[in-house]
Amino acid sequence: MFGSKLGRILHEEARPQLGIGWSSCRGFTVAEIESIDFDALDLSEFTENLMDGSMEPAISLPGAGDTQAVMQDRIRDFYGRGQ
Repeated sequence: MFGSKLGRILHEEARPQLGIGWSSCRGFTVAEIESIDFDALDLSEFTENLMDGSMEPAISLPGAGDTQAVMQDRIRDFYGRGQ
């Protein structure tokens, strides 16, 4: 029914907030997503699996320094192509 575990969890947690029952199998509209109180969602099932590499071995979270370096390289490459 859902393409990912996170998609399922989001629907399970956000549908009650939005007043959307399970008789409708549609996705969320942009306006509905904007109105979700994400602080109130319990995403622990997903985040616990992220932290436990044996549950989701294909997922790796980059460190802040790594992300910054990658973005700087991409920006340099992008602007370097125009010269």
